[in-house]
Amino acid sequence: MVLTVMACQVLAAFAVEGEGPVRFGVPLQAAQVERTLRLRGGGTGTRLQWSVLSPRPGADGRVWVEVIVDGPPGRYRITAGRGEVPVTQGTGRVAIRVASRGRTGGSDDARVRTWSYSRSGAQDRVVRALLGPDSPGEWETTYEDEFCARRTRVRIEPGWWREVGVLPSRARLGGELRDELLRVLPVLPTAPGTRGRGDYVRGAPDESGRRTVTNLEFDTGLGFVRLGLVADHAGALRRAYDTAYHLVDRDLDRSTGLPYRHGRDHRVARPEPGHCWVRGLRVTALTFADRFLLETATSIVRALARHVMNEEPPRFLRDLAWPLGEFEAHLRFLPDDPVVREAADRLGEALLDRWDEALGVFRFDEGGRDPARYRDRCWQTGGILLPALRAWAKRRGSARAKDLADATEHRLVALIRQGKPGLPLSYVARPDGPRGASRSLSSAAGVLLLDGLSLDSLRRVLARRQVQRALENVLDDSALNLATDFSIVARCRWVMR
Repeated sequence: MVLTVMACQVLAAFAVEGEGPVRFGVPLQAAQVERTLRLRGGGTGTRLQWSVLSPRPGADGRVWVEVIVDGPPGRYRITAGRGEVPVTQGTGRVAIRVASRGRTGGSDDARVRTWSYSRSGAQDRVVRALLGPDSPGEWETTYEDEFCARRTRVRIEPGWWREVGVLPSRARLGGELRDELLRVLPVLPTAPGTRGRGDYVRGAPDESGRRTVTNLEFDTGLGFVRLGLVADHAGALRRAYDTAYHLVDRDLDRSTGLPYRHGRDHRVARPEPGHCWVRGLRVTALTFADRFLLETATSIVRALARHVMNEEPPRFLRDLAWPLGEFEAHLRFLPDDPVVREAADRLGEALLDRWDEALGVFRFDEGGRDPARYRDRCWQTGGILLPALRAWAKRRGSARAKDLADATEHRLVALIRQGKPGLPLSYVARPDGPRGASRSLSSAAGVLLLDGLSLDSLRRVLARRQVQRALENVLDDSALNLATDFSIVARCRWVMR
C-alpha cells in the first residue's frame, strides 16, 4: 500500500486491522476538506464520520481532521467531494460522544467521556478523576486497551506522514539509530505503580531503591510518536498516548500551568521554562484525535508565553532556546496566536542580544563571563538553539538571525570535521579560534548536536568515518540513563530521515 495525493483526489489511504470501529486524526489541505470527504472501501454498511480538530488552518494550509470509520478490516481511501459533511463535535450517525462530570469511585471531581458506535454497538469510556489529599493537584485517567486500539489498529504508511510534513522528508540518514530505538523500546525502565504509568526512570537508586523519574525530559512523548509514525509501530504510539496523559495528569503544576522538571518524585522540582514538553503532546493529541489533550497542549504553550512575558529573559541557553522552539512549533499549528507570537519574538530578540561578535558565539551564564573566552555547550547549541533560531528567522524573515544561524552551523561543522575521534560536546571559544573541545563517542548528546544542521551539512559530516563511529551503539540497554538517552535521540528530526 502506497499513500499518495493523486489526480483522483485520494487524500489519504489507510488499512484497518481487526474488528470494530477506529478513530484517528490526519492533516488534510483545508481547501480539499471544504469540498467534504468521502470514504472508499469496506463494502456495504461501512460508515464514515468526520469533524475538524484544528480551529484554523496551520501555516501549511492544512487542518487536522478526526476520522471515525465503522466497518470491516481492510484498506480504505479518503477522497474529497460529494461525501459526508462534517459533524458537530460529539454527534453523528457513526459515533456519539457524551461528556459529563460527577463523582466516580473515590473522587468528588471526575470527567467522563463516552463514545458509542451505532453500527457495532461498541462503547468506549474514559474517566479522568481528580485525586484526593494524598496526591494534591494530580489526576488519574483510565481507559481500556481497546480505546487506544481505535488508533493503533490503523495502519498508515510513513511516506504519507512525510508528504504532509508531520515527519521530515526522506534522506536515508537515521536508519541505524531508528533500529536502535526500536531495539531498546521494550526495555526502557518504567516508573513504578499506577502513578508512574507513562513515565520512566534514570540514574542510580537511592538508599530506599528509588530512581529519579525523568518527568519525560527532552519530550519522551515526541520521541515515541515520531518513532511510532516513522515505523508504523503500534506499541510506540500507545506509549506516546500513555506519556501524554502522564504529563497532563501527574506532571502539570496547577498554579503556573507548566510541567515540573525531573526529580526524585513527580512533583518535587519546580517548573522551569526549559522543561516544558509540548510538541509530543500536541502531535499525539492530533493523531489520536484527542481534543482534551490538544486543548491542554495549547494551554501549556500559552502559560509558558505568559511566564516569558512576565519574567526577565532567561540567562541559560536551554531556558531561552527551548521555549522559543516550542513557540515556533505552536505557531506553525496556530499561526495567528498573538500571545505566543509576542513571546516568541521577545525570546528571538533576546537571543540575538546574546551574540558575541568577537568570539562568534551566543553567550549564556553557564559558559562563563570572561570576555576573552566562553565554554560553549555545543551539543545544546546545535540541537536546541539552532533549530529554534532558524524557525524564528524563517517566520520573521530576519536576515540577521539567518546569518547568525549560518555562522553557528559553520563553526559546528568545522569542529565536527577536525578529524579527531568522537563528536564535540563543548569547546572553549577564544578570539584566536576554538580550543579545548571535549569530545565523546557513542553519546545521545552527540546525536542531538547534529539536529540543527542543514541537510547538506548533515550529509557531509555523516560521510566521515570518525562521525559514523561516534554514532555507533549510542543506546546501551544497561545504561542508567537509558530513558533520557532514548528521548534525546528519538526527538531528533534527522534520526527520522
